[in-house]
Parts: sequence; C-alpha cells; structure tokens
Amino acid sequence: MFREAAIRLRVGESNPQLDALLARVGQESAACVRAGRESVRRDLAEALEERGYVGTGEGTVLVVGMPRGEAKLLGQKIRQRAVIFHQRGGRTELVFVG
Repeated sequence: MFREAAIRLRVGESNPQLDALLARVGQESAACVRAGRESVRRDLAEALEERGYVGTGEGTVLVVGMPRGEAKLLGQKIRQRAVIFHQRGGRTELVFVG
C-alpha cells in the first residue's frame, strides 16, 4: 500500500517520517500492532476488515488513519496487552488496552 522505507516508531518520541506520510495521505493518526503468530494475523485481518481499515506490514502492522480509541479496541479484540499509537505532530505512545 505504501512504498515507504521502514518507519521506526519509538515510544515517547516524535516521528517526522510518519508525520510526513500521514500528511501526504491526509490522515492524522496511525496505530501499530504486533501480529507475529499466524492466529493473531488472521484475527487482525478480520478485525481490520470489519472496521474498514487496511494494514500494511508483516509481523508488525501499521494502520494509517486509525484513531486512538479505535486502536485500543482493536488491541482488545486481538488480545494484545498494548498497541502503539501515533498522532501527527505528537509523540508515539504505548496504549495499554486492558
């Protein structure tokens, strides 16, 4: 979907590269979810489809345009402890979902 070089997210830090991507596609936020196991990848794909989102990546999936509350619900749905969330212009956050 996106032909970007790898974007590294570091909790607590700003991310100009992701901010530029979000600005270019007209979005304000993104969520990042770890989906290493096949069962988690299936659950994630199903949850994203239900919500009308598309994720990019393998193992770790970036979902552009997903608001913080929706990211938290997604994490709960696929039984994660936390998700990574980034608001354009802000610092990357670790959002606990439990």
